[in-house]
Amino acid sequence: MKPDPRPASDVEVEQEIDFARYWNAILARLWLPLIGVALGFVLGYLSTLGGHTVYKASAVVYLGQPLSPNGSVALQSLATNPSTTREIVNSVSALRQASKTSGLPFS
Repeated sequence: MKPDPRPASDVEVEQEIDFARYWNAILARLWLPLIGVALGFVLGYLSTLGGHTVYKASAVVYLGQPLSPNGSVALQSLATNPSTTREIVNSVSALRQASKTSGLPFS
């Protein structure tokens, strides 16, 4: 049997960790994410300078038509009157309640 020409490694020997080398590697490429963030801010700002489109929502509500118990005669009431419904929906208290529920400002 031949003797092993390699020297036996000492398991107890501490190895140095060169933190400066790792830090310098990070700093050498730090400009890449910084440029990306700056470019994102610039593009985001420029996109807000575009149009100032204000959206207005609208809805069509069908009130339905109640019928008499035998189903032959249409009933007239405040619930089916379009003017009454318009007044209720456009009232300040209804708009404030909708604003509070949705979390959107009342204007």
